Order: sequence, then C-alpha cells, then structure tokens
Amino acid sequence: MKGGITTTSFYASVRLKVTIFTYEAFMRLGGLSSQVTNRNIERGLDMLERLTDRARLTIVFAQQEAKLLVHNHVGTGHLLLGLLHEGEGTAAEALHRIRMNLDDVREAVGDIVPRADILTAHAPFTPNTRRVLDCSLAEAKALGVEYIGTEHILLALLSEESRDGGLETTAQKVFVARGVNLEAAREIVLVDFLGVELVGED
Repeated sequence: MKGGITTTSFYASVRLKVTIFTYEAFMRLGGLSSQVTNRNIERGLDMLERLTDRARLTIVFAQQEAKLLVHNHVGTGHLLLGLLHEGEGTAAEALHRIRMNLDDVREAVGDIVPRADILTAHAPFTPNTRRVLDCSLAEAKALGVEYIGTEHILLALLSEESRDGGLETTAQKVFVARGVNLEAAREIVLVDFLGVELVGED
C-alpha cells in the first residue's frame, strides 16, 4: 500500500468510476474552461470522447492525489501524479525511464503547493490544468491520432505551450527539481516510446 491509498478495493472503485466518467463530471471539474458557453461545452464533449480509459483513469487518480495532499484544486502536479499512479500507460513507462517515481513526486508537489485549511467537496481544474488538457489534444492531432492517451498528457505537461506567460507550471518545477530536462524528456517520449523520427536542424 503506497501513500495510504493504493489498495485493491480502492483501485477497483477507481476502475468503476472510469466506467461512469461522464460529461457532467468532467465539466464539474472545470472542463476546458471556467466559462459555460456553447463552444466550451462542445470542446468539453470533444475532449471527453477522445480520452482513452487510461487517460480518464489518470484524471480520477489526479483528483485522489489532490485530496490526499489536502489541495482544493487539480493542478498540473496532480496530473503528473495521476500519470504515475495509473502506472501502466505509456506515460508511466516514460516517467519511470527518466527516474520519476510516485512517492518522490508526491513529496515534491506537497512541498510546492500549500495544504488547504479545509478540504472542500470538489477540487476543480486550475487554468494551467485546463491548458495542459487543451495542449494534449493538440499533441495528439500533431501526431496524427484522434484519441488522447496518457502520452499526450505527458507531452503537454512537458511543453512550453502549457505555460502561463512563460512561467513554469508546478509539474515543470517538479521535473526541473528532479534534474529532468523538459525538451530531452519530450524527445524520449516521442522517439523511444512513440517511434517518431525527429528531423534535425541543419
């Protein structure tokens, strides 16, 4: 049992949550925007339909990690923890390759993000998390696929495009603190795990 939450019964309950992960649940977390408009509703539906089961499981685990750390939001650090907690997807394999593990990352996120005074019932997505999810869709499209897998979420977490005004996200701060070069990590995911041939500069 790691961190007090990885048990057989808990994992089974999370699997059940993934099977009933609905549009309403996604939008309650903040969807892709804090503003409810027809366009944002369509974008939220499109995102939800594209997420693989492992990607949905990652979001469920990210929520659980936020609660475990007594945080009232789901930030990029929690998404990173969700990828590690899921444990079996392409992103988890890539993260293990660059020596990122659940316990150390959980401690790092806890050091960066202050605990809340009172834990609320719902932890919405932060603007940076919504930006990362948006970027994950762009990453998937750039690779010519219609689905959003854990690998696309990881690529988005590593991307400069997910930054707000050039500032590092919590996940990126954790990477840097662990000695991970963001661009080199992206290359590992693209080349070693997705088989992309990168064109070198002349």
